[in-house]
Amino acid sequence: MKSSKDLALPKLRSDVHTALKHWHTVDEKSESVLAYLLLVQDRVPELGPQTPAAMRLATNRVLLAGLEQLEKQQPQAAHILKKRFHDQETMQSVSWQLDLSVDQVKHKQREALWLLAKILYALEMEVREAYITRQEGQLEARSYTQLFGVDALSERVYTLLTTTAAPWVITLVGIGGIGKTSLANHAVRQAIRQLVYEEVLWLKIANQPKKASPLIGPEQTFQHLISQLSQKLLPALPRETAVKERLRQLQQLFKSQAYLIVVDNLELEADTAYLLAELVTLAQPSRFLLTARTRPVDHAGSLSINLPELSQADSVALIRQYAAEIGFVQAAAAEEEELLPIYQVVGRKSVCLKTPRQPGKSAPPTCAVGFLKATAVGRWRRSLSLYLARNVAHPQPGCQSGVGHHAFGC
Repeated sequence: MKSSKDLALPKLRSDVHTALKHWHTVDEKSESVLAYLLLVQDRVPELGPQTPAAMRLATNRVLLAGLEQLEKQQPQAAHILKKRFHDQETMQSVSWQLDLSVDQVKHKQREALWLLAKILYALEMEVREAYITRQEGQLEARSYTQLFGVDALSERVYTLLTTTAAPWVITLVGIGGIGKTSLANHAVRQAIRQLVYEEVLWLKIANQPKKASPLIGPEQTFQHLISQLSQKLLPALPRETAVKERLRQLQQLFKSQAYLIVVDNLELEADTAYLLAELVTLAQPSRFLLTARTRPVDHAGSLSINLPELSQADSVALIRQYAAEIGFVQAAAAEEEELLPIYQVVGRKSVCLKTPRQPGKSAPPTCAVGFLKATAVGRWRRSLSLYLARNVAHPQPGCQSGVGHHAFGC
């Protein structure tokens, strides 16, 4: 997709005028005048190979569609533009037909060009919003309402996703529950609005064993990923198509147009290293964004970014925000020193701050802040201390520990 993200009406008006003047011209210069419009790009595939003639025809069809709408609103304005550019009649000829002076026709033509540009602008914005909505629909649903402590990091990832240069494979690295998926989701949603990518896909590596299995190794994980990609991007391929052929066709696709592929939830170090090495060969101009628990060895064209744990200030802000979400007004308005016990005992991960695991429970049904909701404001600190003391004294198997703190439910 080659779309100008900042669509300005004055420039569009000028480009529409140029495109009209070249209605019957087929060359590389004239056919590219409105090529940045998705309105034009959407019509090219139905015309066969992308040649100057096909692009010219697509441009003319967009202009005609705009003129049809203009005719419903201002018949005379549409008539002037059609006669002047489609029929190639002179200004003098049009003035005779309309019983107007040449100066009057010139004035009306200028007005008509603005009206046509406004119509095409509105149509283009509709198409762009539809593209954005469709691409956002490919993402995992938001699991957050607000991000904490990653403003600068989010901006950095967004910038990397929207640049036309390396890195082509970006890996967000961090322990479980630290917010890799949420950060990726947030940055990708921002990038989508810039209309940089032809398609955006979100793939999750699910049901990975904690220990490598001789039957499920990195190569099998990669092959499964290729199968998922080909099913979504190359649906016409027969199901029995070999992985090698799928890979070849995907490489052609990724090298010809810019796609953004998010691969979420890489838990195994071997999988992350293997996928990174393979995906680098598929990228450019397409890009891959990975979330992983272990930092891979970087290759040329790749970059790994470590996610830091939440600071004390951000942790307290998260607790307050979540308390407000669930309607626990006392905790949301509590002083920082009253909220510090949660941070000091639970840890610095957003998931751990919100969903500590309880003894004997396989899932985290209760939140630290949610637990406080049942207590009076004067008693909540004592109740929390008892609650944490019981849980910290008997931590659940599999719970990880943060840096200098206990972390639950990760």
